[in-house]
Amino acid sequence: GMSEINFVREINKCNFYSKQKLFFSVLQNLITNAVKCRKHGKKTTIEVRFIKQDNKTFLLQVNDTGIGIKKSQVHKIFDATYRISTKVEGHGLGLSLVKDYVQKLNGTIEVKSNYGKGTKFSVLLPCLKKGA
Repeated sequence: GMSEINFVREINKCNFYSKQKLFFSVLQNLITNAVKCRKHGKKTTIEVRFIKQDNKTFLLQVNDTGIGIKKSQVHKIFDATYRISTKVEGHGLGLSLVKDYVQKLNGTIEVKSNYGKGTKFSVLLPCLKKGA
């Protein structure tokens, strides 16, 4: 049957300057990844949160209640050749690009995952000056 995706957005209005193309690529790739990792035939929740930490930093969180990643695999997910599962379509490039783009934005990305329960990506980005 169809997998249902419950999409939750929590976006607090804040002025935040970053490199738009790179930022949207990060967001898009993390959401695409969460959609690919949904549990087939079950309801999956994907949460996207923008949280201003202070005047200088900003947190983007993309959480899903999908298939999760095995502990032994978590450190590999940003490798260009990695695929979360053989059943998942596409070729793991999404996450290696994400890491690359986050670094270009002078940010950091971390991932926490419970196999079978879901994954949380946290991207901490500095606010770049207007026009940067």
